[in-house]
Amino acid sequence: MKTLNKNKILLLASIFIGAAFFSNNANATCVKVGDVITTASSTTPVTDSEEGAGDQCSDTPDFYKLNFFKLGLCKTDPSKNDLSSCEFIINSAAGIEHEIAYPSSAEIDIPEFTITPGTYPFSVALIGNRLGIKHSFQTSVATSSAGAGSGVYCWTSDEGTSAYTNEVFTSIAHGVTTEDGDSAQMATCGATPGTAVYTYEIINILSADTCGTFDDFGDLQPMGTVGNGTAKVALLKNDDTYATACENAGKILWTTALTSPLVITEDSNYELKMRTQDAVSMDFSGGNNNEFMKTGADPIQLYLTVN
Repeated sequence: MKTLNKNKILLLASIFIGAAFFSNNANATCVKVGDVITTASSTTPVTDSEEGAGDQCSDTPDFYKLNFFKLGLCKTDPSKNDLSSCEFIINSAAGIEHEIAYPSSAEIDIPEFTITPGTYPFSVALIGNRLGIKHSFQTSVATSSAGAGSGVYCWTSDEGTSAYTNEVFTSIAHGVTTEDGDSAQMATCGATPGTAVYTYEIINILSADTCGTFDDFGDLQPMGTVGNGTAKVALLKNDDTYATACENAGKILWTTALTSPLVITEDSNYELKMRTQDAVSMDFSGGNNNEFMKTGADPIQLYLTVN
């Protein structure tokens, strides 16, 4: 039977802010008036729409950057890192970098690939665990930025790289991390808007608050319902084996058991849906100074559709 084989085929990355596609997560967004984040000069400077007042809330970033190593469909469950039944739309040792800008959609420029027509009950994505955020925002009360200015306008201003756990350690994949607000200032605030740059964060753990030795299967964690299925996530090393600790985690394995298996034909078209809502954590100091620390890059949620 003829197989699908097209050069530079359109893989459309569609950006979805609606939580209906991702029913496992509540909308824990920053409380705003228009586009302005409501802030206060206290130990609880912001309000999370789900948790209430505190030192953190979530926002939709201006730009989000990630690196795809694999994207494919599988006949058998790949959640334990067995990809032997999978066929790939993206399969790149070096990775293919892609920038997402809400609310636009964009084609991912990928090489020729072949998917054999048939029914696939599972999907898989392998992305780098160093994620980029470029973000500018406005606050209702002047916000300081750990010695890098003060004002109602703030923007990402240092590349980093920081860690999800805010710890300093040497990542085999990405080098030495920085302690947020200490050895590097991740954001700047001022009386007028500034020019944002990409700041990067490593997702170095999935199930705990601090680094340590992972359990079996690369700290494998369930993600609940995501689009057309139930997702699980694990951390891998650069060689695609399971990560055993923060230091050797280099990639994120995202797998989905599809509620409705995808049926591939010779003329199938592919669309990768990505949720950027709440994909950036707005992290303030717990002190009584309304000090902004960093924008934390949370793992993007995604699923593949075929028509």
